[in-house]
Amino acid sequence: MPDTQGRVRRLNGAVLASSGYKTMLVDMDGTLVRAHLELTTRVESAVRALARHIPVGIVSSRDHNVVRRFARRLGLDSLQISEGGARIFHPETGETPW
Repeated sequence: MPDTQGRVRRLNGAVLASSGYKTMLVDMDGTLVRAHLELTTRVESAVRALARHIPVGIVSSRDHNVVRRFARRLGLDSLQISEGGARIFHPETGETPW
């Protein structure tokens, strides 16, 4: 993300240019976690760093309790999407916004 002088900063080796991204949605299986729901330290660090700058949401066909567990582990506080889009919820409370 650009700093106050318009320079590009690096997050864990990844460059976030001034592209105007407002949020990041990430698939869970095979992207966020490996087989057997293994979350690597490197991915966890990168997601936490990104979430300090923009909202990050997990999108998955998995049950909301599984998505919520990972969202809370990653410290995500924006809305999460589970069950193939059938449920949108807040990771802290588990409540849906509507």
